[in-house]
Amino acid sequence: MSNAGQTRDRGMVGRAPWIAGLIFALAAAVCFASIPSLARLAYDGGSDPLTVAFLRSLMGSLALVMMILIFRRPILLPRKAWPLTFLATLSWFVTNVSYLAAVFYLPVGLACLLLYCFPFVAAALLPLSGAGGLGARGFGAGLLALVGLGLALATVYGELDPQGLLFALLAAAGASITVLVSRRLAGLHDVFSITVYVNLGGALLLAGALVPLGGFSLPYAFTGWAGLVGASAFYAVAIVVQFAAMGLSCPGRLGPRLGLVSYAEPLLTIAIAAVVLGELLAPVQFLGALLVTAALVLLAWQPQADPQRQGKVATTSRD
Repeated sequence: MSNAGQTRDRGMVGRAPWIAGLIFALAAAVCFASIPSLARLAYDGGSDPLTVAFLRSLMGSLALVMMILIFRRPILLPRKAWPLTFLATLSWFVTNVSYLAAVFYLPVGLACLLLYCFPFVAAALLPLSGAGGLGARGFGAGLLALVGLGLALATVYGELDPQGLLFALLAAAGASITVLVSRRLAGLHDVFSITVYVNLGGALLLAGALVPLGGFSLPYAFTGWAGLVGASAFYAVAIVVQFAAMGLSCPGRLGPRLGLVSYAEPLLTIAIAAVVLGELLAPVQFLGALLVTAALVLLAWQPQADPQRQGKVATTSRD
């Protein structure tokens, strides 16, 4: 085989993990984007946000535990990671419950757009943890997101339930805290294992909240059961596939791009809500959603470095 053929084959083999990682990342985004519409089906069939949140946390925890056992990942947390893991559990609990409650009161697409304020809030709070500030690009992305949210909400703002708006903003605040805490935890222990504890802790908190509130609200209609089970199953699949994408990605090239793939979730959520629930946005609202998504990409975008230079850096690091 010629040198050119060998080089081409090596390139195809080298790209395979990146392509697989990208496919898994897209699959995870679709699964996450399906959950709000399935949750709404569960509500319409007689369930409530706490019941949906509990079952999806439980199924997600079971899926992650199985993955840990299969791949023999470390399961015990070091003592130094306990405080931050507990804080991450609380913030994730707030995010989980608040987002699903927002979907109960608001159109699914608008609830998702409000949730996705969290990257901008987290970026604005980064200096508090000693990291860099937003910078000109981040500031511009934030302004673009505000314009997009204004377009998405302006025509229906007076019709939106204030409780739903409050829950959506609480979800964004909780997600921002989760992101900041996770940055600190990443250097203390295996992220996969920490996610198990966060989900299990969230399920326990939800169980504790359900007891004084009268227990589970199980659906009375088939569509409600389909939504409840579907939202839980899609969540379990989503987090497993997401970790698979992270494992297959190449830190030098695809890794930074996986976050960009996840920012397709608002548009996917809007599309799935249109198909499943018949929720259609006005053209100006959809334009707002496009601007918010563009702002998210602008905020997270990292210019790709020269692959040859990356290879030299990687080689030096390994040595």
